[in-house]
Amino acid sequence: MLPDELDYANLSGSILGSYSYEGRTESASFLAWFIENILRLDDVEAADSICDGPSDRGIDAVYVDHDNSEVIFLQAKVRQNDARAIGDQPIRDFAGSVAQFSTPDLVEQALAAAPGSEIAKLLKRTDVAERLREGYSVASWFVTNAAVDENGKRAAEATTVTIFDRENIANRYVEIDAPDVVEGTAEFDVSDNGYVEFSAGDKAKLYLITAKAEDFLKLGGIGDGSLFAQNVRLSLGNTKVNKDIVKTVSDQSKHLFFPMYHNGITIICKKVEPGDKIKITDYVVVNGAQSLTVLNRHKSKVSDDLRLVAKIIEIEGDDAFAREITLASNNQNAIRPRDQRSTNLLQTRLEAEFRRIGFEGYSYVIKRGQDETGNAIINDEAGRLLMAYDVGEPWSCHQIYKVFDEKYTEVFGRPSVNAWRIILLTKMMEKVLESLNTIKFEPLQRYRLTRYFLLYAISRLLDGDEAARSILANPEALLKNAEKLTKFLETVRTISSRYCVDLRAEFVEAQDPPDYKAVLKSPTQVQEMEGRFRKSFHYDVARDREKMPSVDFI
Repeated sequence: MLPDELDYANLSGSILGSYSYEGRTESASFLAWFIENILRLDDVEAADSICDGPSDRGIDAVYVDHDNSEVIFLQAKVRQNDARAIGDQPIRDFAGSVAQFSTPDLVEQALAAAPGSEIAKLLKRTDVAERLREGYSVASWFVTNAAVDENGKRAAEATTVTIFDRENIANRYVEIDAPDVVEGTAEFDVSDNGYVEFSAGDKAKLYLITAKAEDFLKLGGIGDGSLFAQNVRLSLGNTKVNKDIVKTVSDQSKHLFFPMYHNGITIICKKVEPGDKIKITDYVVVNGAQSLTVLNRHKSKVSDDLRLVAKIIEIEGDDAFAREITLASNNQNAIRPRDQRSTNLLQTRLEAEFRRIGFEGYSYVIKRGQDETGNAIINDEAGRLLMAYDVGEPWSCHQIYKVFDEKYTEVFGRPSVNAWRIILLTKMMEKVLESLNTIKFEPLQRYRLTRYFLLYAISRLLDGDEAARSILANPEALLKNAEKLTKFLETVRTISSRYCVDLRAEFVEAQDPPDYKAVLKSPTQVQEMEGRFRKSFHYDVARDREKMPSVDFI
């Protein structure tokens, strides 16, 4: 990305796109884009972090970074005039806003002063006061599509505000079609310890080195992530590994022992020139993204004593062998559970079943990189649908690791889970999505857990209808009966629309509406709310205001 691509015309058009909707300010839309693309959170976490509303005291978002033990307060400033830079005053004002939340007592005062505000709900939901008591530091991030002038930069330095202006954002943005390697050269000084060389015939050469961390931090592509283009994962978030790295880097007395604590870095490159300084050309890090990302964020604490062990592998033109090395390197640590399950019998059998039945061109995608066009159902979405409808845990549908890890057998390992069932649930979700505009409050409509709650609530209602339950026991027959299927799906849409009205009453029209982001993640509150909605539905059935779902499609 080039800085000019953040000009207001681009920002308000192609960049923000789906991030903008009624009920969300322009700055909040920009911040949502920033959090997903630069901070690298998913859409649910991004929405959870934003609190741009009245009585929010100049704070637009809050994110608790457990990796680095800090609470990050963010403010976004969108400039419509591309020639107008940000000066010192907005940054000083923001620093003053963050100061209102710099201690546990101040946070609790804010909660007490406006308990119904978005900022109060967010501070409570993320336990910010408790995190500050545990010793988490406070960070201030000022995000803007404009340039920041020298006065603004001096103000940021004086107030310890971190600036993400147009140039900084452009440098960190990862292009989807970026090259697979960082083009150019880099050097590692190995004059004190030398290196070990191993040749695997004509296929590859391995160089084992120990070098200063600062040499690794000079590698291109750390900031924008392009250095890790072939890594199966980037920074994994709230992990013990990252926390331990931060602790070690912060304690300079442990720097000398870092190679003994750390597993090392794996680099693949096209050419190695050995010597007292090992020179590499066209390179990529295939294992070690977490370490280098954390070290880069804390490079002011890196001393000459802090060294890393690295495997440098020279491969020329054998992409398949490079991929083998990438997977083997990362298999020593946790890969995404979805990746681990991609060759599991439950998944491969479903994939084959979709191919065999060939119904309406539906396919089942079990690996990243497979064709996802047309009527493709990605297995992580299938897992979420099954988690909500069958397992009955819509509050876990944003935690995809549960679908493919601790809940995997419960989600996929049942006789009833076949291609027909997944296709039917997919069609039902399409009707749920069509009904969402009935809520008439876009932040709640677009919040991903909302749709899974609705599917869950529909499943509970249909399960209580004996005739409906009998029909749904054979999804193949229902899918092949076009007339009955159309009536059934319209019934799903009607029920979902009714429940959307209930959600609006619950979270929008109530005098003191609860925090929907917290409620939809709470098993107890979700079950209680669904029970009330279903009881109200049956109450209307008893008074002839409603009819049981199966009446319309038997």
